[in-house]
Amino acid sequence: MMVTIITPTYNHEKYIDECIQSVVQQTYKNWEQIIVDDGSLDNTACLVKKYKDERIKLIEKENEGIENLSKSYNLALEKARGEIIAILEGDDFWPEYKLEKQLEAFKKEKIILSWGRGALVDENSKVIGYTRQPPSKKEFLANSPIGAAVVGLIYGNYLDPSSSVMIRKKALKKIEGFIQPEGAVFLDYPTWLELSLVGEFGFVDKILGYYRQHSQQVSKRMLPAMTKSWNICQEEFFKKLPEEINYKYRIMDRHVLPWRTWREVLKHLDKKEWQEARRKIVYVIKTIPSWEIKIKGSFAFIGTFLKTDWAFLRKPKNKFFNHVRTIMQKKR
Repeated sequence: MMVTIITPTYNHEKYIDECIQSVVQQTYKNWEQIIVDDGSLDNTACLVKKYKDERIKLIEKENEGIENLSKSYNLALEKARGEIIAILEGDDFWPEYKLEKQLEAFKKEKIILSWGRGALVDENSKVIGYTRQPPSKKEFLANSPIGAAVVGLIYGNYLDPSSSVMIRKKALKKIEGFIQPEGAVFLDYPTWLELSLVGEFGFVDKILGYYRQHSQQVSKRMLPAMTKSWNICQEEFFKKLPEEINYKYRIMDRHVLPWRTWREVLKHLDKKEWQEARRKIVYVIKTIPSWEIKIKGSFAFIGTFLKTDWAFLRKPKNKFFNHVRTIMQKKR
């Protein structure tokens, strides 16, 4: 079974060698890596060209920016020869066992997507934490019955990092490739949502990808745009959500509305509208089954009396919650 590894890259000269080396060192050898350079201004392309391995292919294109990231992904998808598509961005890397271990999940024909745990690394590749804790509910892990993962994905992209994800190409073709709604600056989340309506998932309880945190990455440079993109992706997806899925899980009433209310709470806190925030926080704590939101909501509730918005607690990459996730990860 051939695996096509899609590697979008832009100005990753500092990291692209480690990225490629982590592929070359895989214990599973039947792969090809398609690297799409989105008009890098540094030596990224030159470093890729030094590799003489025929399995490593470089596509150079004019820069189209993060808002058109799906064009890079889908360009590589069009040229992919593998039955399985893996994702590895130019500043990330893999453990050497990744492909061999993860391909076992695809022995089951009903599995269309496999994913696993991820570790956070710094600019020097030192592990500094772990990505989001996988959900405890088996139906979210396996997307069984089909559509079950939609509920879990409403509360966060737990198929994280994208470097841990592998997908059957025919499933991607069924949804017409990687999806990036207009105005969004990422494509992983909307693509996972669409795939959750296609087939079952296979969770592999191992570190399958290393996600690098550095000063130039999009999640740090474009935080407001990331938040806006989240809303755009959800709105676009729920417009076309099959009625039977919505009815079965009562997605809008039980899940989407409480989450929208939480975002309204944050707006009230920003505007120092303490009474309005307090009223909605109670509803959020009761309805959203997320330990992070319940903790943050509790602090926010107290803050409405102290007239403070606890802004440090509401940052997506808050150190306290990263520390809690790390502790939970080590206990498993």
